[in-house]
Amino acid sequence: MKNLFKDQIANNKIATQQIIDQNTIKHYHSGREIKIGDQVLFASLQGDELNQDPKIIAICEQDFDLYEQDERCKDSNPPSIKPK
Repeated sequence: MKNLFKDQIANNKIATQQIIDQNTIKHYHSGREIKIGDQVLFASLQGDELNQDPKIIAICEQDFDLYEQDERCKDSNPPSIKPK
């Protein structure tokens, strides 16, 4: 999973109080609260049908074990994942 997000890990800013206050997303998809010092990563969560619009979700490295790459959409940006 880490390889899927290598560009975001290298380039995304670390969450500060100002970033958290300005962002409408306050929690990761797992339900965990975004905290100061976190590196928020974004992923595409595809529905059961590929013709449905994907949902963009926030995740963190600590949640990588909850997801796996969605092989139906290998080259998507942000990376396409699905729950394990």
